[in-house]
Parts: sequence; structure tokens; C-alpha cells
Amino acid sequence: MELTPLEVNLHGAKDLKNVNIFTKMNVYAVVSVNGDRRTAQKSPVDKECGACPNWNYVLNWWLEKSSFVGMDLSSLAAPNGEKCSSSKG
Repeated sequence: MELTPLEVNLHGAKDLKNVNIFTKMNVYAVVSVNGDRRTAQKSPVDKECGACPNWNYVLNWWLEKSSFVGMDLSSLAAPNGEKCSSSKG
């Protein structure tokens, strides 16, 4: 079993629906690989930016090389179906 690192740079989000009327939202992101809850990682909570959170947070996984077969990392999809940009390095 050969393991390969996967690094995701989570920058932020914009124009989220504001669900708090009187206070700023405490926003965080949960990211998983191929929707597998066992791989889920959570970003820190952004308590300041409300509907446009900034995390600048790095998530790391060690995955079996076979996990990457058929995976298109050029554009990632958020759980709600919106496209997220990915940087190639």
C-alpha cells in the first residue's frame, strides 16, 4: 500500500447566506475526501468576517494512491454544488 500526500489550501468563502440576524456568524468549513466522513477535517472558526470568512488554513491527508484514480482536482465542488477553485502546484 503506497501512501501519497494530499494538501488542500482552504482560503475562504464569499457571499454566504447570513443566518444570524443580530450577531456575526461563526463560520467554519468541513472538508472530506470523496465524501468519506472518516476523512473529514474542520477548519478553525472565523468569528469576525460573517458571510465572507477567511481561513487561510492548510488541510493534509495521506491517501492510498488508488484513491486518486479518476479524481479531478482541477476544480473541486462544495457540498452545495458550487464550484471552488483549486491551485495547481
